[in-house]
Amino acid sequence: MKLKNTLNSLVIRLLKCKVITRYLLKYSVQLKRQNFFVEDAEMIFYRSKLISYIFCLIVLLTSLSVFKGMLLFYGIGCAIGITFYHDLKLREWNKKIVHDIYEEMPVMIMSIKLLVIAGMPTVKAIEKSTQNGQISLCIGKVNTKVINGSSLVKSYMFLANRLQLSIITRFCRIVIQDEKHGSKETIQLLDKLLDDLWKQRKTNYLKRGEEASTKLLMPMMMALVSILIAMMVPALSQLLTVV
Repeated sequence: MKLKNTLNSLVIRLLKCKVITRYLLKYSVQLKRQNFFVEDAEMIFYRSKLISYIFCLIVLLTSLSVFKGMLLFYGIGCAIGITFYHDLKLREWNKKIVHDIYEEMPVMIMSIKLLVIAGMPTVKAIEKSTQNGQISLCIGKVNTKVINGSSLVKSYMFLANRLQLSIITRFCRIVIQDEKHGSKETIQLLDKLLDDLWKQRKTNYLKRGEEASTKLLMPMMMALVSILIAMMVPALSQLLTVV
């Protein structure tokens, strides 16, 4: 506990430095998003990052003083890898969250639209349409803020600001507009958003298909090269024996 408090105070001091603050700007959007789902995510990340830098320095100094030859290069490689571990972990977490939201949104919007057409108020329709998944966590946090005294408009603005996703921002604008001016255009706006989401999903699937085919290309090339080598070696050995 003492070590944790010491690291937290050290992180707070380092964050006051302008150079470090500028360096950490590249994590701001991802950490905002993670902080929405995980309590105190920013401090956890900065603390882990600080520990990784300290550990990296220890590994690097040990490698330079003890190891030689290839072991030295392995030690330096491990030290560099340690510093980027938490970056990759944060990036993967964000990638998964964004993917889940994009997958869940079309079904949710379709359900909201049908309930609104049936005469249900938009806010109630949103609650009924978000029973599980990442979207339900988002709406749950918004509802908690409303219960704690925040206005619905401010709560949805907070959601849009935290997640920094265009589809969430558009959805929040629709809800805010519905709250301020009524649901005259809500169904048309939901229809447009739903259409864009299906198009985005189709684009994502095509992109994933292209990435999968590209990933398969390298093993196929390696297999082809190994087959060519296996065929050429006996022929070359026979040629050399004849010569």
